[in-house]
Amino acid sequence: MRPIIAIIIVLFVSTHAMAVEPVQILSIKEQQGAITAHFSLTGTTITAATGTPKVSPEDRLKATLTVKAPETYTVTLPIFSGETFGDFTLLAKDKIKRKRINDIETSTSWLIEPYNEGVYNLPPLTISAEADKTTDTLTLQLPTITVTSLPEEDSPFTILPTRQLPPPLPWRLITVVSAGIALIVGLLFVLKIKKRPLPLSPKRQALKKLTLLAGPNREKMAALSTIIRQFLDQNFSLRTSEKTYNEYAQFIKKHPHILKGDKILKILQTCDQGNYSGKEVSSEELTSLIQATHNFIDHSPEPLRPEEDTGTCGRW
Repeated sequence: MRPIIAIIIVLFVSTHAMAVEPVQILSIKEQQGAITAHFSLTGTTITAATGTPKVSPEDRLKATLTVKAPETYTVTLPIFSGETFGDFTLLAKDKIKRKRINDIETSTSWLIEPYNEGVYNLPPLTISAEADKTTDTLTLQLPTITVTSLPEEDSPFTILPTRQLPPPLPWRLITVVSAGIALIVGLLFVLKIKKRPLPLSPKRQALKKLTLLAGPNREKMAALSTIIRQFLDQNFSLRTSEKTYNEYAQFIKKHPHILKGDKILKILQTCDQGNYSGKEVSSEELTSLIQATHNFIDHSPEPLRPEEDTGTCGRW
């Protein structure tokens, strides 16, 4: 089991290690009336020793606008058609709408990229929220973004490793690996179950207990009575503890699958008399009772399924 856990941990760590945390380049948050707007610009960038993110022409950036307003307001967000986002090239966009208690929060994301070095303008973002006769308008004026080429090796800056997203792991490979792990875990589980010893049948349990009888004769008699009653309960669903002697005696005598029921009843009577009257039983007599009990149990059929039980006892 440990190798499987190790494989799962390695896969989990490797897939998470491949995902690079975005670097935040810009974050602006403003509020106007019922509108709260937050704009962020993130990307995977080369970072200089000063800790300031540097955007290069090789970077792809994610611009995200999150607007929150009361659910009673109708919010209008900026729309960009075509292939530009200010001076940047617009590659893709996405929109998510969430319910926040009494507010509605809408996030719109744009995937953009520069095409060369230089100063890039981000477009102003105008948001409006209208309810009844009230209209609130908020315009986010975004700063320019300077895009610079990567420094050469003789640059005075100390360049850290490039924080670029690696090629995504193919989903088909992930599916195959996951299915393989699930199959191995399932096989190990089945093998573990097969290794477990099968539970003994009521007959085998009773015969085993007979061989373990020990102690004074009186204690053996009490144990013998318990073994017989447990066997009758488990093998024939007798429930002797819930019935009087006369009730289960009739059941034993009439049951078509209980062989020599009169003899086992006589053994029970002898055991009970020895337990409650204090009558001593000789070792020879006790050995004879144990042997008779062994023969009765050994020649009894295995437990019957409900549809095979043809007894005439009915419910007591």
